[in-house]
Amino acid sequence: MKDAWSQIKTDPIKVIEKFFGIKTLEDGGTLWTGARDIISSTFQNRKTVVNAGHAMSKDWSAGLLIITWLLMHGGRSKVVVTAPTASQVKDVIFSEVEKQYLILRQRFPEFRRDALTTRGLKFGPECFAMGLTTKETNEMVGKFQGRHSENMLVIMSEAQAIDSTIFKQIRGLMTSPNSRLLELGNPLVCFGDYFDHCTNPSLGYNVIHLPVHKSPNIVHGREIIPGMASKIWLDEFEQELKEQGVEPNEDAEYQSRALAEFPQQSSSAWIPLSKIKACVDGYRRIKRDSVDKLRVGGLDTARKGNDETVHVTLEGPVMMSMDCFKKVLTPETVGWARQLIDRMNLEGLAIDEGYNPGIVDWLAFENMPVTGVSFGGSSPNE
Repeated sequence: MKDAWSQIKTDPIKVIEKFFGIKTLEDGGTLWTGARDIISSTFQNRKTVVNAGHAMSKDWSAGLLIITWLLMHGGRSKVVVTAPTASQVKDVIFSEVEKQYLILRQRFPEFRRDALTTRGLKFGPECFAMGLTTKETNEMVGKFQGRHSENMLVIMSEAQAIDSTIFKQIRGLMTSPNSRLLELGNPLVCFGDYFDHCTNPSLGYNVIHLPVHKSPNIVHGREIIPGMASKIWLDEFEQELKEQGVEPNEDAEYQSRALAEFPQQSSSAWIPLSKIKACVDGYRRIKRDSVDKLRVGGLDTARKGNDETVHVTLEGPVMMSMDCFKKVLTPETVGWARQLIDRMNLEGLAIDEGYNPGIVDWLAFENMPVTGVSFGGSSPNE
């Protein structure tokens, strides 16, 4: 093994071929171009984001990558895997790690069976892979701390569903020069960190785009790699949409799961992305061109339950702030309204007094510029 290792230790694809016996697709194996791109990019670039369609072997590639990363850094490397749920960490990513590790042990029995657990792989005190859910790390902000390594790999699965606070915590792990970040996801939503990393080149991510038409099963019209997106699945998907009178390329789900594109327009969407973008552009234009500088505010009151007390301030047609609170007492609501009037120099505050008319009386007694409005009442003039 020592002689073989000296010849391949700088090439992750050769390590995979030697240690796992997995050949490239061209040689009759399952290591197809997309998987090779994911693995090679992770070794070559600090930040890689994978924007993939449905069933494009992202998790299989990640399982192979985790073991390969540990093997290639001489006992001094760590891998942290995170995903929104424990099932995604344990039953998806580390399930793939288990499959590949069993292959490795069959070929090289000196690798210990007890090195593998359902959410971890440990070769030594400074050489291990571990899984954490984003729920764990959100509830315990310091959960990532102390897990540094000179050869650190962080893998984020289902990255489109991971909260921004987790991405901020991840930065704390990327301190060494040989740190790597791999984000795996599907383009389901057009906002958030994952969306930005896929679409904004200035953020420095190497973007790997894997629409389903790149699946070997679809390219060759038969099953080459079991479990990957197939031609029959794609044909059925397109046929169902056409029977509903929907052009596949215009359907948001098809754009995401087949084309691996962030959805731009959908006949079934309540508010298409193009309309949202138009509103944002319009807001910027109104804010820039507005000559109306009158500052006013609005207050919708609540107390118990899940309803929110909401304070809004506007300058002309432009909203300047929105503050939302749950289960607040009347004195707190009055205090916040008073503070907004003073701090924002509001010339008027409209208050929905249907829930608590006492708030209007309280502020009016202090000579605050308030007006009571009963949105739940009937009109005095039909």
